[in-house]
Amino acid sequence: MSRGPGRLQREILAALEKHPAFFARDLLGIAPTRAQQAALHRAIITLHDNGKIAIARWWGRNPAGGRIVIFRQGTLAPPPSEIARIAS
Repeated sequence: MSRGPGRLQREILAALEKHPAFFARDLLGIAPTRAQQAALHRAIITLHDNGKIAIARWWGRNPAGGRIVIFRQGTLAPPPSEIARIAS
């Protein structure tokens, strides 16, 4: 039985109350560990699978890949210029 949302899931939902969309990576510190990145990914997938958030990937010039954008369920993904940058 679930004990409710975890710390990262609560942070994601709280950030969505303040901003309509943001980059997932902004929730982590300057140099996150692989474990922290994996925990964030699990939290995002769980919330998405439960229908609480929507996710998209914006591709840019970064050779490492795109950036995951989290936005409110039932809305369209905003253009990159309208995505909030939040401090971790």
